[in-house]
Amino acid sequence: TRARDVLMGQDTLRFCSLRNQKDDLGAAVREFANRCELGYLVLWLLALIMSLAFAFRQKRVAAAFHQRHPNLAEFVLNVEGFPPEATDEGRIRSFLRDNFGSEALEVSVCYDFRSRRERVHELLDKILVQEDVYAGTYDTELAGHSDLVMGTPELGLTEEEKMEVRSWLDPTISGCLRNAGSVFVVLPHNYDLQLARRKLDAAFQP
Repeated sequence: TRARDVLMGQDTLRFCSLRNQKDDLGAAVREFANRCELGYLVLWLLALIMSLAFAFRQKRVAAAFHQRHPNLAEFVLNVEGFPPEATDEGRIRSFLRDNFGSEALEVSVCYDFRSRRERVHELLDKILVQEDVYAGTYDTELAGHSDLVMGTPELGLTEEEKMEVRSWLDPTISGCLRNAGSVFVVLPHNYDLQLARRKLDAAFQP
């Protein structure tokens, strides 16, 4: 009996010791979790503050850039509602000059080139390569294709390709490009653009 009591006493002490260790481990885990929550909260707040600061800086940089560098949005008005067959820039120019009261405006027809989308992108790539070479972005030898006769790199559009593009804009040729429904009106000054907008608003007011 005494031996059993001794053994039971030892088991009880061991059990109590294990329970105390378990309680200490649980407390340590909870403390670690609390520190992680606090750390994550601090990191989230720092990321939020840095994101807001970056967005504010980008807005200031964009505003400063537009103040120093004029862009087309300050001089161009998009006039919509033109029929598909309205591709004569001369007639459109005369019509808009009479209505806007400005003899200095120019026009650019928005063509519907969806039927030739891949070909247009191909020709644009050649023009961009030419401009990159002229700007010194990379050497002429890296332009991608050479003249088989002269052996020199050929940049930009060939005469045949230029004639092909001109044929797209010739209304007398079957299958020419048609108006996509709008025309860009290019004005010489920003106040001309504002005046044109006021005239349009007044014309459509009841």
